[in-house]
Amino acid sequence: MAGVLQSVHGTILVCEPAPFWTPALQRELQQDSLLVRGCRTPNELDALIDKHPLAIIVYGLNTGPAGCLSWLASRKSQSLPVIICGSTTTAELEPVCRELGARSFLPDLISHADLAALCRRWLRMQQSDSLPSRPIGARASQEQKPTGGLRGII
Repeated sequence: MAGVLQSVHGTILVCEPAPFWTPALQRELQQDSLLVRGCRTPNELDALIDKHPLAIIVYGLNTGPAGCLSWLASRKSQSLPVIICGSTTTAELEPVCRELGARSFLPDLISHADLAALCRRWLRMQQSDSLPSRPIGARASQEQKPTGGLRGII
């Protein structure tokens, strides 16, 4: 049926120093039957990845940029989509994060609903094995113009 969103299922792992995105995503995604698990350190995140090997990851850069970059460089599964939630003060780290495999980098605070929508989109792509040829959030001038989705993010 045209215009009907397909059902999405999966797990979202959130690494952040204090609960912010985790409870927000749990509220936003509660009716989608998506599992949202939070942790505070890269080591805890790796343990969660072992339990949820098909998850997507939301990593708060405020956890510590050095720790984030180190984790990106050494992470177990390069195939898992990683969304980096940065800030205007960490925006200059976007190219490095992308080089290390982050699929999406958000340099500004976004709404909980927009982050939830981005997570749903990644989960749909992961389930259909059709990950995009360029990272979500990559500048359109780098390869191609975005064809819809979250304005300013994708």
